[in-house]
Amino acid sequence: MEIKTDLREVTKELLTRQPEWAPLLLSCVQLAQESSDGELDASAVRNRAQRIGWPLAPLKGLGIVEKAGPARKKGHVGVYRLCEPKAIEDALVERGYDVHAKLPGDFFDLHRRWRRGAS
Repeated sequence: MEIKTDLREVTKELLTRQPEWAPLLLSCVQLAQESSDGELDASAVRNRAQRIGWPLAPLKGLGIVEKAGPARKKGHVGVYRLCEPKAIEDALVERGYDVHAKLPGDFFDLHRRWRRGAS
């Protein structure tokens, strides 16, 4: 018998105990919304969150993400999908995070800053 966990509560608990995961979760939500199929390239998640070297496996262990396909880049970059995107987004909002805020590794935000500095 499979036990279904409440991912909103699991995510809120993670954010309470280990708030350093918030940028990765925000990145996952944003990239999932931007993706046509909801797939997340782990390196894109880490780049946007500026958490280079952080594995997404702990989020998989909590049931927040699931494998969505075979690894890319010679097996070094996993492809994931949020299990319940709305539950994760709700948990972030309930903990006071803006899911639409630009993250440090957002390409478009970096591009705008670069353009201002080039003037």
